Amino acid sequence: IASLTVRRGQLKASLTRFVTYVRSESRDIAQIEVRRSKIEENWNEFQEDFEELYFKIVTEANKLINATEKKDINEMVLSGENRGDADLIQPQAMIKLPALDIPIFSGRYEE
Repeated sequence: IASLTVRRGQLKASLTRFVTYVRSESRDIAQIEVRRSKIEENWNEFQEDFEELYFKIVTEANKLINATEKKDINEMVLSGENRGDADLIQPQAMIKLPALDIPIFSGRYEE
């Protein structure tokens, strides 16, 4: 992350120099094109580095979350077996609810 912070500072300084040059009185279109090209290269490089770090840390976070969830499930199963609680291990039976009598709308506003 520190290297990205330094790189961001360098990119910002480069962008500031580009803005200053574009807004200056003595500017040359050919130089503006070259400088713009360099700014775009720098931006793309920074974006790639940032994306790489982003995907790496998100993957690491997901692995930690999955490992913790598996550990919690295993602990629940083991504690259920030790106590003999079948409710924690086996799903409960589905309860049948009574049918609802819903009135049918005929299309009249008076109803």
